[in-house]
Amino acid sequence: MFKTDKKSLDELAFAFSEEDIAKFRRLLELTKSQNISTLSKKEHDALVNGLNKIGKLKLNSKYYAFHVSDSYVERQTEGVEVYLRRGNVLRDYFVPGTREFVYEQDEICEMLKDKGIKRVYTGPLFREEEFLGLPGECDEEHPIIREKLHPDEVEFIREKGIEVIVLEELI
Repeated sequence: MFKTDKKSLDELAFAFSEEDIAKFRRLLELTKSQNISTLSKKEHDALVNGLNKIGKLKLNSKYYAFHVSDSYVERQTEGVEVYLRRGNVLRDYFVPGTREFVYEQDEICEMLKDKGIKRVYTGPLFREEEFLGLPGECDEEHPIIREKLHPDEVEFIREKGIEVIVLEELI
C-alpha cells in the first residue's frame, strides 16, 4: 500500500494531516477486527507501524487535552488536563501537582493562551487502556478517569480561540 522506509514516511508525514493518519489507522484496525482485510498480517503490521511513525513525526511537541474526573477531589471533581508529547511519552503540562483540585476549562484556556498555545489534540482514551504512558483510569480506591474532551468542553475551548483537533483514534 505504501513504503515504510524513513524517507517515504517523512514524505507522507508532510502530506497527511493528523486526522488523516487517525482515520486511516482506524480503517486498518476495523478491517482487521472484522476480518475483511485483504492485507497479510505482516503487511497490516507494517502499515500500522508506519502510521505510528508518521504520527510520532507529526505530533511530537504537540499538546493533548483530556477530560478528567477525580473522585478524591472535594472541590471541582471534573475538569481538563493538558499533556505535552515528547516522542512516545506524554508529559504533564497543565496537570495539578496535587489531588486537591482539577483545573476548570476556563483556567486551562487562560494557561494555554498565556503560553501562546493555539492548538490541542484530543481523542478516545478508554479506562482499560493507556496512551503514551497515560492511563485512562488509575487508583482503584479513588479513581482518576481520563477521556476524550466532552463536546461542550471542545466548544468552550474553541470559543476561547484555541483550536481543538478531535482525532478518531489517538496517534
